[in-house]
Amino acid sequence: FWQYKNGFYLSNSSLQLLVDKTLKGLCLASSLALVICFRQQKIRTSVAFLFLLLALMANFPSAQPRYWLACYYGALAFVFYYDKIVRWKHAFETLLISALLGLFPILTLFKFSNEKLATLDVKKFIQLTYLGGDFDSYSALGTTLQYVQQYGLCWGRQLLGVLLFFIPRSIWPDKPIGTGAMVNRLEGSDFTNFSCPFIAEFYINFGLLGILLAVAILAIVIRKYDVYFWYSSAYSKTKLFLFYPSACFLFFFMLRGDLLSSFAYTLGIGLSFALALQLMIKK
Repeated sequence: FWQYKNGFYLSNSSLQLLVDKTLKGLCLASSLALVICFRQQKIRTSVAFLFLLLALMANFPSAQPRYWLACYYGALAFVFYYDKIVRWKHAFETLLISALLGLFPILTLFKFSNEKLATLDVKKFIQLTYLGGDFDSYSALGTTLQYVQQYGLCWGRQLLGVLLFFIPRSIWPDKPIGTGAMVNRLEGSDFTNFSCPFIAEFYINFGLLGILLAVAILAIVIRKYDVYFWYSSAYSKTKLFLFYPSACFLFFFMLRGDLLSSFAYTLGIGLSFALALQLMIKK
């Protein structure tokens, strides 16, 4: 992954992302399969505990981004408590809201440096995690509206970059960057992890008509996936069915944006997930 040049180690980001998302998908698929086999009493408790302990070490909360923690641990909880979720109609919403209000603010602290964490007392901790206002998506939408007023619509260029995310920049030098990074325009900075909500992505591409079409298409796809998951009669051995719990949480990641990274991560994890399950089914 690393090349030594002019006294520095330079990373191949495309290769890093490919390996990272492939391994994440494999780990996710194997962990969910393990939980299912354990619930069906096909493996011993000691074996399940050992492998889940290894999975925990590979996906330790303080060392992973929050979108992946929600996807991985949320999907495991979904599968493990599937019967309770079916019986209790509001179980999923309760789980999600509890995580957003209780767990995710604490996980934000792991973004800080050790020096900053060392200076935190109880009062500062509460202010940073539970009392600090966060208008991230609203601010990103406002920034996008200002960008369009100044520079005009992109007419699909940003969306084309999303759909062709797998083409490296060495081959496509003018490949669009993430919309969040583009509209914020931090000159001389390598920070690009800006959010850009779903509706802002389609507004900057095609205006208000783009928003209407995108929401309509998204609603149809989600509705079909929901019906397939909850009412399909032959669901237990299909790859698309087992990916549903993870897709629920990755969907929130895509709504936050930007779409370039979230779409690429979701598709990459999903494909490696399907590959892993295919190998398991053959065995």
